[in-house]
Amino acid sequence: MRLDEKLPEAPYTLGVVLWQTGKADDAVAMFREALSRRPGYADAHYMLGTIYRQRGDLEAALAEFRETTRLNPSSAEAFRSIGQALAALKDPDAAAAALSDAERLTKAKANAQAAVFAINAGREQLRANDVAGAIERFREAIHLAPDNAEAHYRLSLALRRQGALTEARAELDTARTLGWR
Repeated sequence: MRLDEKLPEAPYTLGVVLWQTGKADDAVAMFREALSRRPGYADAHYMLGTIYRQRGDLEAALAEFRETTRLNPSSAEAFRSIGQALAALKDPDAAAAALSDAERLTKAKANAQAAVFAINAGREQLRANDVAGAIERFREAIHLAPDNAEAHYRLSLALRRQGALTEARAELDTARTLGWR
């Protein structure tokens, strides 16, 4: 921490270790130090929320979890924690909404991971000249994660090899729209 006083990961990591070893007060100080170095450090907010929840301060925990989701809107864990805290505070409708968001984000993450697997399988099939199989895998990836630019790009390559040039061009355009280089 002394080598680079601006590096927020050092006090954050120390905070995690302190929390794991039952030294929550010291951990809070380290997470606050990490936040002084990077105020938008979502993970530090999340850990503070976790400690506050463990201490029974659900309002403070909610504030930290909400800040986590503001900074990292794809944090399923933070939405789940919000839902659990709201349930404990007897707000079932808001709890259900937060838990629904957590489930949606968890599913999206799983689908994104499955899409990467499908893309890799499709690339292998394309290398083995199984163009039809590769197209099937790339379409599967797109079904799982429609915004995956690589899936659209790889599908465009396979379609071009198959001679479906119009569809290949459309997939390439989609890939570029999604940010494919």
